[in-house]
Amino acid sequence: MLYGQQAEAEKGDSRYQWEYSAPDGKNGYYITAPKVTVWNRSEEEILFCRIERADGTLYEEYISPFQNECRISAEAFGEGRNTLSILEESGEVLVKQIFDVEYQMPEVYCEMEKRIGEWYQDHAMIHVRAEQSVSEIREVRCYQGDQMVKRIEGAEGVFEVAEGSQEGKPVVYHVTVEDAAGHTSEASGQVYIDRQAPVLTAKGIPVGKITNQTAEIALSVCEENRLAGCSIWVEQEHPDGTRSQLSVPDWEMEGRKAEVTFSCKTSGIYRVIWEASDAAGRKSKRELQFTVDKEAPVIQGLDKLQDQQLASFTWEKEKVEQDFTKVETTYYLDGLPYQAGETVEKEGRHIFQIRAKDAAGNESEQMAEFYIVNREETEPGRQEIRLHHNGTAGEAGENGGRIEENMNIPQKKRVFSGKELLLFVLAVLAAGVWLFRKNRKREDAG
Repeated sequence: MLYGQQAEAEKGDSRYQWEYSAPDGKNGYYITAPKVTVWNRSEEEILFCRIERADGTLYEEYISPFQNECRISAEAFGEGRNTLSILEESGEVLVKQIFDVEYQMPEVYCEMEKRIGEWYQDHAMIHVRAEQSVSEIREVRCYQGDQMVKRIEGAEGVFEVAEGSQEGKPVVYHVTVEDAAGHTSEASGQVYIDRQAPVLTAKGIPVGKITNQTAEIALSVCEENRLAGCSIWVEQEHPDGTRSQLSVPDWEMEGRKAEVTFSCKTSGIYRVIWEASDAAGRKSKRELQFTVDKEAPVIQGLDKLQDQQLASFTWEKEKVEQDFTKVETTYYLDGLPYQAGETVEKEGRHIFQIRAKDAAGNESEQMAEFYIVNREETEPGRQEIRLHHNGTAGEAGENGGRIEENMNIPQKKRVFSGKELLLFVLAVLAAGVWLFRKNRKREDAG
């Protein structure tokens, strides 16, 4: 494309003629060498074409008379500003023209805080910097995938990549730089971003966190990207209060998941702590506590009530059961619910029953048979029975409940049973028969 004729020709100067191509870049820049042609129309004079480059070097070419044309070589134009002059042999400048030339593409640099391949939490900040030797950098466009996330005016800035990685795959970003001449350059990279901590789950935890069966525990870890490691600690507090650490198998690692299973077989309180971390440094931690109780409550003290003969009966609510978990106790007298502290004076045979159920569902039961006798059939005297807090019977003291406390219980007279009376009558009759027969024999002998 011919961009212009020299102005002197319009004024009637026919000694030369020249033309040049229009800028092929933006803002008057040439991104390829200008095409310049000069004709010397003089019959006698020699013309000079001189180009002064940005670095100060010169390019000169002679144009002899009657030379049809002279095309300036592309190598004559250097990077940057070029000043072209057409001169007479005497040195007079006939024409001068400026050509701003930029061949080089802008250079782009992207920098991150961490080394390539390392993981970031939540987001990564990318520092971008562009350089150009001639024209200035107009803008930098920053993309996360196919989406532009920021436009930077000038040659330097910072943008954020916030998209999370999936299944350990990196997030790709790229930047596009444009200079004033219209050159564009691109740079791209990838970054690993983790947005979630490992997820910890547990199976087999007893309902209500207590059971009377063996607890089969399964713990699992699931990570969205790359799992770094797992740890577990299990402590058992035994019913006697001592503690020990439970040995558990190693974690089974497979890709982004990990699992471990173990059994809690004996009675005790179990405390479980397990942790997991991912490649980005995120950590998750969980703590669990549950109880295994396979033993039924132990009821003590009712053996001291067995076969006792009392004037009245009162059972104070005392802890006579032994268990390391919470126990609910119910009382029954002659098959009917009995309220602790209630006094019973009904004569005859009675059955007192205690039922205990612990928090794990274990149950135990114990009963005792005793008698309440008529006071008028007894002799004066005093008997005192007291149940201590430890469930044993003994002499009266300051602690514990009572079966009968500080009450005079008359000593019972000898009362014969029906069987004993029958045997007594039969013995008397037998003796009478024997005497009768003996006397009869005497009479017959006389």
